[in-house]
Amino acid sequence: MATTQRLSSEATGPNLLNRELSWLDLNKRVLELAADPDEPLLERVKFCSIFSNNLDEFFMVRVAGLLDQVVARVPVRSPDEIASPHAAARIDLGVRA
Repeated sequence: MATTQRLSSEATGPNLLNRELSWLDLNKRVLELAADPDEPLLERVKFCSIFSNNLDEFFMVRVAGLLDQVVARVPVRSPDEIASPHAAARIDLGVRA
């Protein structure tokens, strides 16, 4: 799977990670466990289910809220100082990786 990309402190503010991007990293690790041939088959199926449910919720709640902010042109920045349009673009890249 794709390696985890760390954000520079210049892009994220002092010692903060973007909540959505770090969540994507976590879910990628779950998918990596599902692809691990050393895991028992039933466990791999469970990891696939967890990954699918997590991704559904992520898009229905977090991405939808972020896109609402972008469409409404609300000048919101997350605690890591990433503006909503930039966060949405980075999520898009992270999901496609």
